[in-house]
Amino acid sequence: MIEKIVIQNDSSAIRKVEDYIAAVCYENHLDNYHATIAVPVLSIVRAVVDRQTADIGSMVLQSDYCREGVFFNITSSSDCFHQNVQGYESSPTLLADSLSLAAMLTDEMRVLDDGRTLQLIFHLRGIASRETERRKNVLERFYSTVLVEA
Repeated sequence: MIEKIVIQNDSSAIRKVEDYIAAVCYENHLDNYHATIAVPVLSIVRAVVDRQTADIGSMVLQSDYCREGVFFNITSSSDCFHQNVQGYESSPTLLADSLSLAAMLTDEMRVLDDGRTLQLIFHLRGIASRETERRKNVLERFYSTVLVEA
């Protein structure tokens, strides 16, 4: 998969991130996970853009597969994640609030690159049992046993 976008600090930044997440979910058949992925990723991006306003330069949002499922890396030009992740529960900032939300909605959260990258990992558990049963029923009806006599 290895997909990424560069986020500039402009009025269309958040919309580009929303579109990117939707495209990743759609292309990888993760529609059921779209909201679970979009909320923490968008929250972190908004907080970093708000925090670094003029000196943000650019951020990179990247997604790829991992053993557990899928991950999103948010990379900033500064070490904003290292300082905040350690004390996010006691620090009343927008980034701290976003990190708290991300910790609740992701399965794992890692700080990489000396605090410049935050990795949000989502464990994907495969197809839901109800959907599995529905598909089995469709296949059983479609491939019904037929006796052919000559």
